[in-house]
Amino acid sequence: MSLAEHPRRRPSQSVSIPSPLDSPSFAPLFPAPPKNMLIAMRKTPAQSDPDCISFTSADAKSRILDYTPWRLRMLRVTVHSSCMVHVEADDIGFFWMGPGSGRSVTMNNRRGTLEDHYDVGDELGRGTQGVVYHCVEHHTGRNFAAKSMWGKDQFKTWMQNEFEMMNALNSCKQIVRLYDAYEGPKNMVLVTELCGGGDLLGTLTQHQYLTEYEVCHYVRQILCALEYMHDRCIAHLGLNVGDILLTRPNGIEIKIGDLSLARNIRISKVAPLDYGMPEFVAPEVANGEGVTYAADMWSLGIITYLLLSGTSPFRGENDRETLTRVKKGEMSFDMEAFRHISDEAKDFIAKLLLFKPDVRMNVKDALLHPWIKKCLDPPGDAYKINTDRLKSYYAKFRDWYSNASCKRWFRRRTLASCFTHPSKMVYPPGEVYTPPESPERDIVPAEPEDYHVPHRKYSYELGLIKNESHYQMGPDTYLLQLRDVDFPCRLRSYMKVATDRSPAFAMSMRENDYDYTVSPSPSQEAVWGYRN
Repeated sequence: MSLAEHPRRRPSQSVSIPSPLDSPSFAPLFPAPPKNMLIAMRKTPAQSDPDCISFTSADAKSRILDYTPWRLRMLRVTVHSSCMVHVEADDIGFFWMGPGSGRSVTMNNRRGTLEDHYDVGDELGRGTQGVVYHCVEHHTGRNFAAKSMWGKDQFKTWMQNEFEMMNALNSCKQIVRLYDAYEGPKNMVLVTELCGGGDLLGTLTQHQYLTEYEVCHYVRQILCALEYMHDRCIAHLGLNVGDILLTRPNGIEIKIGDLSLARNIRISKVAPLDYGMPEFVAPEVANGEGVTYAADMWSLGIITYLLLSGTSPFRGENDRETLTRVKKGEMSFDMEAFRHISDEAKDFIAKLLLFKPDVRMNVKDALLHPWIKKCLDPPGDAYKINTDRLKSYYAKFRDWYSNASCKRWFRRRTLASCFTHPSKMVYPPGEVYTPPESPERDIVPAEPEDYHVPHRKYSYELGLIKNESHYQMGPDTYLLQLRDVDFPCRLRSYMKVATDRSPAFAMSMRENDYDYTVSPSPSQEAVWGYRN
């Protein structure tokens, strides 16, 4: 039996055994065993040491909070065998990735640009606002994702809004966390945690089957993120299936990203929103009405419908047709795709896809829905949903995004633009949206006569000044006193004091027969050294 002090989240242990044996089973001993403790056993690859067996513990959430020592008991091990447990922990990653209060990020907290502190690698993806790159921090070697956005004027305002929203939501486990930020005259870079699993939809299409309870597990995590946002008076308002990212490859934990359209909602309704992906926007958004938290619940209903059926309920041949269906609430329900889906799941979708936002289910009620509670205890014989339809939709989704993605500069067009543009798309194919460079100025050599200063005759008369005081009177003028009229009086007082305190000075005054009642003459002032 071995003792490991202070385990971190997802520690990796290596057990060395002198003689070959089957994969050992073990039972972790906890004072209060967590319900969601998951232990995965796997053998090392063939090229590794055959006598070394490694296993990984995931989601040991009780250990994160109280750090109570825990023990590993190795079973099915012969008396003559011995084992060594080695715990590998990443302290920095634990404190950053673990739940708790997130830190507030300051713009340009470190001098220089992104390249001065990070090694920028391959491109991970791009959207309408910017391009995401993989980057590695110099002094820690940690991996992050850097979202680079270029724009000016109104685009810089939208960039700043995304930075502020990510800072306000930096404590949620289900939302991509902000780590660093840099801003220049025409660009902004947001350094966030890296979600190595990529987008959820792309991962699901790599599998042949999908169960209803897997979808319910993902939807529950999205609800937790929306609950965190709505409790802080923030609405996402741009939620779509492409914003759902897996934290690691083939993982089950997700995070929500892209808060570029998020807003603070302090009243029942805010100003209309004319941006978003057409097939995921709520009817009140498409109709130009004030948006509320209910817009996020509508988007979640579309995502749930899509993952369970593999089809989008409002998608048309183009964005104009899609928005027209959303405005009218004309949903095409695929009965064949929902034939094996439970009634609880259908009821969950029906309560989210209600045309009027006031009667739509909110996030608190959604978390208490029977279908969400049912996913905590999935049956072993769940129906397997074929992902062929989901693969077909994913191809169309990628085509739309590849057309809407920016090349470098920030790109954002209104939903109403698809009703006026001939292509009937919000982002027309082949559109030139890069702002033009400032035109070059033609430098013309100056002619010699350009430097000639014409002669001016300055011998002119000011005219007769009628004011006798020679002052120009006005509300801001005042007379400056140039003569101290009280000086003679003060001078006599000074001389009286001098005669009282200096006998020699008093004798000179008497010899000159000085009269203190008469003001001194200018010659006397010059002799005595007193001048005005």
